[in-house]
Amino acid sequence: SLLGGARVDRHQKHGLIFSPRVNLRYKPTTFSTLRATAGTGFRTVNIFTEEHAALTGARTVVLEGTLAPERSVNVNANYNQIFNIGESAATFDVDGFYSHFYNKIFPDYNTDPNKIIYRNLDGYSTIKGVSWKYSQSFKFPFRAELGGTFMKVQVIEADGSKRLQEFAPVYQSTFNLSYTNHRLRTTFDYSGKIVGPMQLPVYDAPFERPSVSPWFTEQNVQASRNFGKTLTLKLGVRNVFNYRQSSPLVNPQDPFSDSFDTAYAYGPLQGRRLVFGMIWKLDADKKHEGLSLIHISEPTRPLY
Repeated sequence: SLLGGARVDRHQKHGLIFSPRVNLRYKPTTFSTLRATAGTGFRTVNIFTEEHAALTGARTVVLEGTLAPERSVNVNANYNQIFNIGESAATFDVDGFYSHFYNKIFPDYNTDPNKIIYRNLDGYSTIKGVSWKYSQSFKFPFRAELGGTFMKVQVIEADGSKRLQEFAPVYQSTFNLSYTNHRLRTTFDYSGKIVGPMQLPVYDAPFERPSVSPWFTEQNVQASRNFGKTLTLKLGVRNVFNYRQSSPLVNPQDPFSDSFDTAYAYGPLQGRRLVFGMIWKLDADKKHEGLSLIHISEPTRPLY
């Protein structure tokens, strides 16, 4: 089956925007599906809402010129397979994707250590990668969901020079394992993520830091128990292996100096912690009414 379409928008500053897209689907068997899609994109970037994590005041924010909206051309291919393992059903997906950005707006951390310079690329930027996802619900009350993405985010300047985009990991995966004991009315969840290396800002001596982050994992466990139809209690541990990156602060002893910075943040800043939650439904017959999630976290050690 083939599905094509187009959208036309009129932007008050950028005029008419034409965005075509085409989708193709082919089912060679009942449980196998191939999909392909291609199209264009248009986006105005709201820096002060989308990039708020970087706007701590440690660096001056500089907007270089009048920022033009980002435009992109993207293609994606997907293969979906449903199959049985014993008496349980499983789903496996593989995606390949490529996006080509014009007028890409990106933050430059390295030209001046006291500034974040936002500008449109004179060249272009690309994102290409492969992702996968596997999910299965077993006959006994156990469910597994696993997934990962290999990705390369590259910036190509007008002179042909190439570099990797900061804070874009080359690999990232997530997992969630869930088991329900109906007799005890309790569900156990084990979830987490694995994050691969990513490019980081570069600092001059004597404040050098590694320019590439290490592999790390952040994993969580949780138990939930239902008490009748109205009350559910949850108890869990976040960041079970207590992984924390080194301090994201550069030269914290002199916070008013030109060398002070807060941009070196790529991983968890809180260590292992206990969490508690409660869901109380005021009316068991009305599924969407109730008080939800009282959350208490134990004090953590100083971060820096």
